[in-house]
Amino acid sequence: MAQISTYFRDVAFSTPQLWTDINVLAPSIVTSAYLKRSQPVPITVDGTMIDGYPFAGSESAVHLERFINMVAPYSVRIRELTLVFTIWDHLILPLRHMQHVAFPSLEFLDFGLTNIPQPSNHAAQSQDIVQAWCAKPKSRLDIIGIHFLGLWKGTPPISSVLVTLKVKECRNLLLSDLLDILSSLPRLEHLTLDDCYFIDSGRCNEVRSTGTPIRLPKLDVVEMHWVWPFIDILSPASPLFAPNLTSVSASFTSTARTSGMSPWLVELSQAHPQLSSLDITGCVVKTDVWIAAFRNWNSLTSLRLIWCDLDDSDVRILSPPEIEDSQPTLLPKLRKLTLDNELSLSSRVVSDIVRGRYALAGTKQIGSAARHVVALQEVTLRGWDAGRVSQEDVADIVECVERFNIGAFQSGVSDILDEGSDSDAEWPSDWDSDESVN
Repeated sequence: MAQISTYFRDVAFSTPQLWTDINVLAPSIVTSAYLKRSQPVPITVDGTMIDGYPFAGSESAVHLERFINMVAPYSVRIRELTLVFTIWDHLILPLRHMQHVAFPSLEFLDFGLTNIPQPSNHAAQSQDIVQAWCAKPKSRLDIIGIHFLGLWKGTPPISSVLVTLKVKECRNLLLSDLLDILSSLPRLEHLTLDDCYFIDSGRCNEVRSTGTPIRLPKLDVVEMHWVWPFIDILSPASPLFAPNLTSVSASFTSTARTSGMSPWLVELSQAHPQLSSLDITGCVVKTDVWIAAFRNWNSLTSLRLIWCDLDDSDVRILSPPEIEDSQPTLLPKLRKLTLDNELSLSSRVVSDIVRGRYALAGTKQIGSAARHVVALQEVTLRGWDAGRVSQEDVADIVECVERFNIGAFQSGVSDILDEGSDSDAEWPSDWDSDESVN
C-alpha cells in the first residue's frame, strides 16, 4: 500500500491499525517497523514456530530470542499473544525470558506444545514459570500439550477474571485439579476440553469429597471433544452449578462409543434441561435413550448429530404424535436440525418430521393443557447416501423450511449435490435419486 503513491504512503504510515499483527516468521527489520508504526494501539503477537520452520538448526532459537528481545519492550500494548511450539526449548525460551514482564493489556494468551506424540513433562519441572503465565491473560487462556501431573499444587494460579478457558492436547490431567481450577473462575463463560486424557475415573463423586457447589453463573458454552475417560462435569453428580448454560458440544472416542453413552446423555438432560443448542458426535445409544433425554429438553432450538449410527426409528421420535392426546412432541421448540454422516437414514423420515411439525406449528389446546410446537426453519443433511434421498422428499422439505442444505455421496464419489441452498433454489435436474453409493 505504501508503494502506490506518496498519498497512500502517508496514509499507511499514519494509520497504526495497519501494523498491529506481529509475527515471529517475519524478518527482524519488518518486525521492528511494525512495532514502531503500530504505536500506540494494542498489538497481536504470534510467536508460533513449528519444528523451527523456516529456520535450520540453532538458527531458529537465535531468531526466536531476537524476536523476544524486540517484542518485550512493547509488552504494555500486547493484547493477544500466541506462543505455540513443537520443541520444549523453544517454548521455555519466551516463557522464562518474559516471566516477570508486565502485560497490563493482555486479553488472550495461547501457549504450549502441539503436534507431539507424548506431551512433554518439562512443564512440571518449570512449574513456577508455567503457573505465572497462566495468571497473565484477562479474558482468554488456551493451554496446549502440557503434561499436567503435579502442575496444580496449591491454589490454581489462573486469573479469576478469565472468561474463556481452553485445554487442548493435554495429558495426565486430574479431574480434581480441573474442578479446583473452575472453582476459581466465577466469570467463566466458555470452557473447552479438546483431546485430553484424565488419569482418574472422571467421576466427580469419586474425586471430590466436599459437597460445596462450584458456582459458574455466566457459563454459557461447554465443548468437550475426544476426552478420555469422558468426565461427568455436566451430570447431576457434578458440583458445577451453571444455571445459564445454553450450548453443549461433545465428541466421543471410539472406545467411548463401544462402551455406550447412555448415562451421559440422560444425565446431561437431567442436569441441564435449559439447553438451547446441542452438538454431538459419535454418541451411539438406543432409541429409548434418545427419548428419555429429549423429554427433558423443551427449550432446545438447535440439534446437530454426527456419526451417531442413527436409523429411521431413532429420528422418527421427533415427529409429532399421530394421536393428539398422546405424549407431547419431543423438542417442541426445535428450529434447526442437522444430521451429518448418518448413512442409514432416509429422506422419508426427515420429510415426515418436517411436514408434521409444519402442520402442527402453533399452540393447540389438548384437553386441559396447551401445547406449543414450532416449525423447523433450517434442515441440513450432509454425508448422506444419495440412494436414500428421493427428489420427492427433498421437494417436500424445501416447501416447509426456510433453508435446506444437503450434501450426498453419489456414484461412489463425494459429489456435493447442493451446499447451502435456500428453499426456493433449483435442484439438479439430472440427479438420479435411485443411484446409491457403490
